[in-house]
Amino acid sequence: MNRTKAIIIGIIIAIFIIILMQNTEEVTIIIFFWDINIALYYIPILMAVCFGLGFITAKLWNRISKKDEYDVF
Repeated sequence: MNRTKAIIIGIIIAIFIIILMQNTEEVTIIIFFWDINIALYYIPILMAVCFGLGFITAKLWNRISKKDEYDVF
């Protein structure tokens, strides 16, 4: 079961990467007063990186708040 699941996930990831690499045209993203020209395949990569950073930050924040909870003077 685990081997089949790993193969299916690998195939899905490979298809996703192929689709990303085929979308190389540039798009303009307007954020407030900035115009950013970026290749279309970078957008999901940046979203994944930001999600990962947010996840790591939440884990560290949770660990720090739990440690402070048990500190008693």
